[in-house]
Amino acid sequence: MEWLTIYIRDKNQIDHLIQIPNEASYSLMELLKASELPILGTCGGMALCASCHVYIHSNHILPEMKEAEEQLLDSLVNSETNSRLSCQLPVGDYLDQLIIEIADL
Repeated sequence: MEWLTIYIRDKNQIDHLIQIPNEASYSLMELLKASELPILGTCGGMALCASCHVYIHSNHILPEMKEAEEQLLDSLVNSETNSRLSCQLPVGDYLDQLIIEIADL
């Protein structure tokens, strides 16, 4: 099995490095939760709650946002141009060496 490395800064400004399996059946949110990072994922990955909001700090080419994700991010006061919902990022090679920061709710 291939492993991907992701760098995360949590809400307390603590840096984490995690290695996750490159399993296409998971989202980034699910693997962040499994790594016991402070991601709630309250809506279960339906792009309805934004409790998995992250900022992307690396120059990775990510899948385009779907309309539901874009609309939800537009409604947040702390949304930035580098905001994404981790539930909307399926695990794949493109995540390797990704640098993210978990947004405050």
